[in-house]
Amino acid sequence: MEFDFDRDLKHAIDTVLSRFGIKNSLNKEVRELMLDYLTIREKLVQPKPRTIFIAPQLATKLPTHQKQKEIAHISDLLATGGDVNMFQNNKLFQTRFHDHLVYEWWIYHFHLSLNKDKKGFYKRTNELLFVYIEDNRAILIDTDTHREGVFAEVKWLEILNDHFPDVLEKQKDSVIQIVDPVIDSVQRQRLWDGGVTLGVTSVRNVCYWSKGIGRMTSGHSSIAVKTSHELLRWLIDTKEAFSKYGTDICAHLSIDPATTRFKMRFGKKTLEVVDDNTSYILLTYPERIQVNET
Repeated sequence: MEFDFDRDLKHAIDTVLSRFGIKNSLNKEVRELMLDYLTIREKLVQPKPRTIFIAPQLATKLPTHQKQKEIAHISDLLATGGDVNMFQNNKLFQTRFHDHLVYEWWIYHFHLSLNKDKKGFYKRTNELLFVYIEDNRAILIDTDTHREGVFAEVKWLEILNDHFPDVLEKQKDSVIQIVDPVIDSVQRQRLWDGGVTLGVTSVRNVCYWSKGIGRMTSGHSSIAVKTSHELLRWLIDTKEAFSKYGTDICAHLSIDPATTRFKMRFGKKTLEVVDDNTSYILLTYPERIQVNET
């Protein structure tokens, strides 16, 4: 019986990261690779059809907007399940580049150009489109120019609060009445850049917790770090279970331990452990092997 789940996972993650041009990553520890992978994933908009909503402020501007064609193209891609990621910052696939507004509020910004650079990204523009994106819908909030503090503007949340109140409803805090001291968008952006997550934001005199939990002092998304810890804990538990009960597992499956190799890989939706000879799936995250030793 053979298995090396650390090696399997490192190769699986490296294969994914290589698609984004991230090379020479096998020298890293599994935990580093996992965080690199989750950092990229956290910033990506998964291509899938979404219902599109347009905030009134933007809808009013659209008929005469100088970037009407670009906005319409992005909206169509979001609606049909197309890939909009190349409209994001051209540092998107850098694991040390972090998007604070995505981490805090699931609000993405897209550059409004239809011309690509050498890397395949749409060229950076001064005019940006801000979009709130969740699993089944996308809300085109408004456009603005690229300037200091624009990503930390409370106005994005105010527009959502005014016209799509359900977006923030679950984040409402019924105890905290005020955020003190009051800071402006530039100060908020500088705090984010310094590794500070504020946690609570006041919108129309109501306090709301960050929808995406925010970022760690390292700059990484809090959700990415939390998920990484959970996956690594599962990896450790799984290794221990197969080390201790591998022979029993083989007996239960009626397979020969002498020729069996268990492998960890990315499945369609999550990590899974398979019999490498038959591709039979034994375990999928977050399942754990339960043993009755009585």
